[in-house]
Amino acid sequence: MQMKNFKEDFPLLRENPVVYLDSAATAQRPESVINSEMEFYKKCNANPLRGLYDLGFKATECYEQSRETVRKFINARSEREIIFTRNATESLNLVAYSYGMNFLKKGDEILVTVMEHHSNQLPWRVVAEKTGAAVKYIECNPDGTITEEQLKQAFSERTRLVAVTHISNVLGCKTPIKRITELAKECGAVVVLDASQSVPHIPVDVQSLDVDFLAFSGHKLMAPFGIGVLYGRESLLEKMPPFLTGGEMIDSVTRDKVIYSELPHKFEAGTVNAAGAWGLKTAIEYIQNIGFDTIGGIEKELTKRAFDGLMKIPHINIQGSNNPKEHCGIISFTIDGVHPHDVSSILDADGIAVRAGHHCAQPLMEFLGVPSTTRASIYFYNTKDDIDAFLNSVSSVRRRNGIWKNNRSFYNEILTDHNLHPMHKHPLDTATASLEGVNPSCGDDIVLNLNIKDGVITDGSFTGDGCAISQASADIMLDLIIGKTVDEAEHLKDIFLKMIQGKATDEEIEELEEGGALSDISHMPARVKCAVLGWHTFENIVKE
Repeated sequence: MQMKNFKEDFPLLRENPVVYLDSAATAQRPESVINSEMEFYKKCNANPLRGLYDLGFKATECYEQSRETVRKFINARSEREIIFTRNATESLNLVAYSYGMNFLKKGDEILVTVMEHHSNQLPWRVVAEKTGAAVKYIECNPDGTITEEQLKQAFSERTRLVAVTHISNVLGCKTPIKRITELAKECGAVVVLDASQSVPHIPVDVQSLDVDFLAFSGHKLMAPFGIGVLYGRESLLEKMPPFLTGGEMIDSVTRDKVIYSELPHKFEAGTVNAAGAWGLKTAIEYIQNIGFDTIGGIEKELTKRAFDGLMKIPHINIQGSNNPKEHCGIISFTIDGVHPHDVSSILDADGIAVRAGHHCAQPLMEFLGVPSTTRASIYFYNTKDDIDAFLNSVSSVRRRNGIWKNNRSFYNEILTDHNLHPMHKHPLDTATASLEGVNPSCGDDIVLNLNIKDGVITDGSFTGDGCAISQASADIMLDLIIGKTVDEAEHLKDIFLKMIQGKATDEEIEELEEGGALSDISHMPARVKCAVLGWHTFENIVKE
């Protein structure tokens, strides 16, 4: 199909050569949305729902028009069912605390799929802990599909709430939400749908889906940060107590009595993000002007191009279905012998932005048997040139692993040598102290072994797997501390941690010798945990 270049609508993409393939984390903003939020502050800035003057009325009108736009967008029955929040995480927590804490009890069961984002797992774990309910998992297959048998194994007469994603943020697959809803209704359970990854890409109709609650974040569909939505079935919202209390969510307060506001304001305590809501309205209108048929057509074509290209590159392992149509613009993959963090850094050196890590879905990572993946997520503003640049860069990763450079890279010959040829990576039978260290954000895992005699570190080693930074840093650390007293080693550790924070002096960095090769990591906060893993593990050995 002939594709329009939508990048012209996006200032960042128009003016920056970046190949942006991280839209599942947050979408770029079109100029119309940026201007819309700015317009609110220029022309309508007042505290909505409060000021009894013309500007206050305008602000309130903008806010409520935005609510009506959202209502129509997801086909809710009433604007009373649309609650503005900060993001999907807050929306899901609102349901957990206001509904879950008050209507679930000991013996009840909460179902979540193993694919859930932590935002749709952890609130229910808290609810279970507080109420005595139990969290059970709906299992899936490695391609993300959920069978009828798996569903029936999970549901029981005790199921009272089902929290499920619409589209997985790791595998890109759709869940069988209509069937899940049918089974939930049969046992009297409510359904909470996380639509964060679906609302930007496909039409979502809450009445057709028949879900009780639905949550999404505005920023994933090109709206400003800090605005989210919770749809709730009105009959349930009416019974639920407020999540937050304070200004604007009350009708009256006396010393003895509080009367809460009607829906939806009962759940919107304090000054609301009216400018963000106005931006969300514009983002929805922008999507509607393009149309989901156009958006979906572009995404399918580009996803197939990326998928087919990756399949031709040796040592690539794509997670999920082998059918690109089942990925909804999301492709998570690993490369044999290269940590996802290092894949991301190599691609970044080529101006390509992808996500690397566990994607806030660690139970799914555990199920898939990988600690982390690299994820490319495609949106309609991407182009064939973007995909080709991505594939070209990925095809070079194994050849370039650990030896690429650009003017902001902290990789250099020292780190490359310690990563590819570590002197201290081996078991140590004579160790007097050993401790495992884990970086949960990406799955880096080392076991530090030390032989300490009379307060002196006489020998040391490490084992485990991880990215180039964690491995090189651990090897350099052992170079520095072997032969030192524990006190001297702790002094070096303190300097290293100062350096990582950008606070060490040049003289202090000189004490770290080759460890100074990691000084530039302070510019890349996502890699700090990788660099300090060995040092923190050493610190914990000393404490124990």
